[in-house]
Amino acid sequence: VPLLFSLPGRVAPGRRVAGPVSLVDLYPTLREFLRVPAAYAGLGRSLAPALRGEPVPAAACYAETDYPPVFGCPHRLVEDRG
Repeated sequence: VPLLFSLPGRVAPGRRVAGPVSLVDLYPTLREFLRVPAAYAGLGRSLAPALRGEPVPAAACYAETDYPPVFGCPHRLVEDRG
């Protein structure tokens, strides 16, 4: 799912994160950029370092669909590059 951030002075224009990320990373990323204290630990990790051009370690990524009319059968993907 493409996701765009516009944070002048905090994210360079055109910055791309090439590695796989997950939607669970969205909450910690927004929380860090907005400087909001964590309401709970959550499962994701902040992608703010990656958006600043800093390296981030690889993390497991999981996706699934049960939408057979398009794909023909259920699909599952688990990727762990760590």
